[in-house]
Amino acid sequence: MKNLFSRRSVRKPVIAGLAVAALATMVLGLTGVSPSFATDETNLLPGASVKNSAGLMGIVGENFDNGAWVYSGPAVDEEVTGEDADCSEYWNVVVILCDPSPTTGSTGVLTQFSSDTGLTWEMNGQNSVGFVVLDLGQESTFSSLEVYQMKGSDGQTTRAQLFVSSADSETWPTQSDGSWTSVASGPVADGPAQTGTGPVTNTAVTTYDFAATTGRYVMLYSENDGSLDEDDWIETAGAKLFGFVGAGPVPTVEPTVEPTVVPTVVPTVVPTVVPTLGFDLGFAVGDVVDGSEITVSGAGLLPDSAYDLVVRSTPVTIAFGSANSSGAFSGTGVMPAGLAAGVHTVTLSGIAADGTAITRVAYFTVSASGTVTYLSFDAAEALASTGFAGAPIGLAALLLLAVGGALVIRRRQVAH
Repeated sequence: MKNLFSRRSVRKPVIAGLAVAALATMVLGLTGVSPSFATDETNLLPGASVKNSAGLMGIVGENFDNGAWVYSGPAVDEEVTGEDADCSEYWNVVVILCDPSPTTGSTGVLTQFSSDTGLTWEMNGQNSVGFVVLDLGQESTFSSLEVYQMKGSDGQTTRAQLFVSSADSETWPTQSDGSWTSVASGPVADGPAQTGTGPVTNTAVTTYDFAATTGRYVMLYSENDGSLDEDDWIETAGAKLFGFVGAGPVPTVEPTVEPTVVPTVVPTVVPTVVPTLGFDLGFAVGDVVDGSEITVSGAGLLPDSAYDLVVRSTPVTIAFGSANSSGAFSGTGVMPAGLAAGVHTVTLSGIAADGTAITRVAYFTVSASGTVTYLSFDAAEALASTGFAGAPIGLAALLLLAVGGALVIRRRQVAH
């Protein structure tokens, strides 16, 4: 076990220089089309920075170590760039900026100074989710994320998710900002263990390829649901985000002279798919709401699109996921403990097949004793008379939030 408060020996920072990836030929399926720029992609994260502040890194819904938000790393409100990162640090969130040699810029492999170097979050129960916002420094275009599993320590990551913000100013968007869009999510593979005294070579990688996306700020979510061997902490050995600095590839089209062919249009009948969202609340008037299990489902949605289930007034995401290739999903969530007396809502949000956002809302009130006194799926007007004025839709596709009462922070000891 690792001791949170132990002093580690001073290590010299190792600065990993960016290496340009091997030149690849872009094959475009268009006659007379050729790229107007180099197609080399690099790992953008070593040129990025992180900032240890509320809403920029931490555990969703939970502070760590009296407001420090991280297990190990920079002081509160301190910003660290990839150039300043100490890549030999244990369990330090800043190590996500590291891509040391000799595998700098390489895909499918990451060099670690030891099997414990990587980022770590406190796992306050199986529903804890760690997050970190990264500033790439300027607008960049990227289309591939690599997440490397932690196998030599006492924690792992079982699911990861990447968001990109539409913000482009010097002001960092926080985790709860409405500018985020999910571009990649899914389980993290187990993979082979990293062994030895270091440096070690990590090939336990999960790759998420997605449509080319442009932005300055990205946010990485990490979750450990306990399904793999190590379930004490949320730990990720590292990550790589491959792309270009700037707006990215823009092909130059050279016109060609070809005969004009007028196609024959044959009308077709396309069936209309009506998107549906539904949930079984698991509680009724007179029941105690704390701990009730909610079952959610949906159909006719955009394939592989995200959904989430949020309890308000204070937003708490209790379920998330993605539709399958047929646009359907199902899942469960647990109502958080300690809901204040008064008016609340449960909102299930998804994305229809045409790309529009859809929601289903249940309205309910809770008494001082924690029992449900009112419940309806269509009585927003009635609740308005009690002071309810509606609530905005929460950030789509957030991962599971920490659920329950007081969560005990466990201290770690350095492994011998």
